[in-house]
Amino acid sequence: MDDRPSTRRPARWPRVALSALALHCVACGIAVAQTPELAEMAVAGVTDLRARLEVTRVDGAAMRTISPDLAMLFGLKALDIAYKEPSRFRAEARVGLLLVDGAALYYRVPQLGIKRRTDLGADLHRRHSLFDLGLLTKAKLEQLEGRRLRSEVVRGVEAQVFELRYRADREVRYLAWLDPVRKVTLRRQWYDRSSRLKGTFDYLDVSEAAPGICVPRKIEVRTAAGALAGVAVYSDVVVNGGLADALFEIPADAPARPGG
Repeated sequence: MDDRPSTRRPARWPRVALSALALHCVACGIAVAQTPELAEMAVAGVTDLRARLEVTRVDGAAMRTISPDLAMLFGLKALDIAYKEPSRFRAEARVGLLLVDGAALYYRVPQLGIKRRTDLGADLHRRHSLFDLGLLTKAKLEQLEGRRLRSEVVRGVEAQVFELRYRADREVRYLAWLDPVRKVTLRRQWYDRSSRLKGTFDYLDVSEAAPGICVPRKIEVRTAAGALAGVAVYSDVVVNGGLADALFEIPADAPARPGG
């Protein structure tokens, strides 16, 4: 009897056999791992949101390296914000008012006698949405296309990492760490048209704001170098309160300034 180990290679399963096995697993109810789709990451049923925002820390110079618009917003320190799908935003503070309605941006600072309207043009990344707050909604998803990169654990949560680009402007992209269970963004990185990292946004303290709808209550913003540029916390969050369109209407008499 020959006790020497066999040198024969294990037989390879033909593709047809593997396909048959997969069909058998499905038929018998055996779970088969599938790649998550981007549509599964989006939260459904959100039409509007309002909250109180308190900026607990801001480095204006560092924030301006990320976005002048963001630096202006964080500079207001304490403000009431409102979003309405798909691209309407209102921020009101003691010193002034900021409105975004689609491609139109308006701001007013009465103490300085400033009242301006700006056309944001085709820059979709400058149009405020709930994605800025950490919610990828179905309406926002219509503007984006995504490619799944990997799974990665963020603060103890297994996230799905997607590369996101605007369908109408593919040069601007994001990396988004998405929580498939709570349907929130855990982390987002913003890259400009030169593929340079602009900033990193971490969304923390996630809790339920309405039945089945979770919202982050804290955001930390970091520069491309990793320096902390700002921290803000959200309170008094109300989802689907039925915000009137009039809250977001831009005054017709506002002087126009082209180019943002």
